Amino acid sequence: PLRWPSVSLCGPGLRFLLFLALLPACSKGPDAPAPGAAAGQVTISLGVANDPVLFAPVVRRFEEDHPGIRVEVRSYPAFGGQATYEYKVRSDLLAGKGPDVFILPDKEAPNFAHQGLLLDLTALADGQGGIDRADFYPQTLQAWTYEGGLAGLPHQWAVGVLIVNADLFEKEGIALDDDWDWDAFAAAAKKLTKDTNGDGRIDRYGCRRAFPDYALIPIWASGGEVVDPTGTKARLNTPEAVRAIRWYAGLSTSGHSMIPYPEDVATTNDAVDLFATKRLAMLEGANWMVKFLEQVRDFRWEIMRFPKCPATGKRATRFSADAVSIWKDTPHPREAFMLAKAFTEPPWQRMVAQMGDFIPSRRSIAESPYFLRDDTPWDERRFLRALDDARVLPRIPEFNALRRTLKDRLEEVWIPSDLGKGAGASPEEACKRMEADLERAIDARPKALGKSKFRE
Repeated sequence: PLRWPSVSLCGPGLRFLLFLALLPACSKGPDAPAPGAAAGQVTISLGVANDPVLFAPVVRRFEEDHPGIRVEVRSYPAFGGQATYEYKVRSDLLAGKGPDVFILPDKEAPNFAHQGLLLDLTALADGQGGIDRADFYPQTLQAWTYEGGLAGLPHQWAVGVLIVNADLFEKEGIALDDDWDWDAFAAAAKKLTKDTNGDGRIDRYGCRRAFPDYALIPIWASGGEVVDPTGTKARLNTPEAVRAIRWYAGLSTSGHSMIPYPEDVATTNDAVDLFATKRLAMLEGANWMVKFLEQVRDFRWEIMRFPKCPATGKRATRFSADAVSIWKDTPHPREAFMLAKAFTEPPWQRMVAQMGDFIPSRRSIAESPYFLRDDTPWDERRFLRALDDARVLPRIPEFNALRRTLKDRLEEVWIPSDLGKGAGASPEEACKRMEADLERAIDARPKALGKSKFRE
């Protein structure tokens, strides 16, 4: 998941910056040799996006605990977004230049693993000096399992939630009860959508869609799936998927309960601004968004779950986890694993909890006062509750192809034709085209990626 690029200088953000300022190790820079570095010392490279200072604490502590290992931090500037970082890391790995250890989002795990770029950590994780799997949330390990092997050590996670303006709910007589279904959600979104000044234009919208893959949430709740259990057949053209997309698209095409194009494809920054300025009543998002609403003081907001499908009585939400992976060709797999494991140990896990962007992967930290805090305006327990509904993204190398087809085909349904977008497709047509698009991408796997090299 990408973070909102602004830096919060209050609350957790300020506390973390002050913490860094007090660290004596920060003055030497992350690429400097460890104190007392000796000839023959093993050097492990750590690939990170943008500012390496963030990782100075874990690097400093690791080098102190392991004087025979030096960590060289490689910063990959990713001003073009997370995809830029992933592209640069992949390029270095394919060129045989490392880095030995690097951080990845789970959506990239199947692709990197399939190409033979990631070391299977199963033996190291389960052997002597490994990890305590029982202390990890099961979804975090599931998100990093590919072909039965472990592609990375998850260190933080995020879960999809609805962020709602509680004052507007109260004003419109809508109960803050998230034991709701699709019909109740749609009714609330319609009621919250207003032309507040009578000029014939909508000034406040009921809800705003997040990323294209959030369309998977109603599909899962409806009983649908993206692919079959083998990951080789698309399953987006089913009655369950059509039912979900018909409802999801209807939020835009019936009464414009959601923000229409072009606002609907606005950036996350714009969406947060719309919510903070009361022009948006509900925001699809994740826990990493809410820390940037800490400064909103002129209205009350709450965190709620996504609604249930009336036909199944089930709800769902999107889950993602970042992990520390190891290059399959690293010359120092044992030392690289020791560094990767440091990100899952209590000192760094507590840092993750205190920064507030993501949730620690270890249950013992996430369910402690380090994360469940009294000094934040939101209730962190609501994120842990949403984990009950969480679904891991499909473990296929074609995830980016899936996101593209979700975006393109659904725009054909819900973007008004008078705005120059969309072909007026029906939900049935959209699902048929999505399945065909994804099926073509999966069928091209042998030629595009070849046979999986992950567990060779």
